[in-house]
Amino acid sequence: MCILQRLDADLPRRAERFEKVVAIVRRAVPVFNIVDRSDITQFPRFAKYFPQVFSVHRVFKNSEPAITGTLTFASILDDNSYYAYNVR
Repeated sequence: MCILQRLDADLPRRAERFEKVVAIVRRAVPVFNIVDRSDITQFPRFAKYFPQVFSVHRVFKNSEPAITGTLTFASILDDNSYYAYNVR
């Protein structure tokens, strides 16, 4: 993630890299199953990739100037919020 932080001076390149990182994380992180809310079979995958999601969020939050968020990034945070809420 420090690759993204070092690109704060090169905004177009940073945005491109951020989108690539988000796409990679999206492929790894499962999508919350809204139909079967009691399905916990994906929890191990959520747990495995939670640190990566947290790192991407930290880079997003601390970037100067701010990185423009995307719907894909928001969906990753939403899916991980479901997981974090249910394992607390």
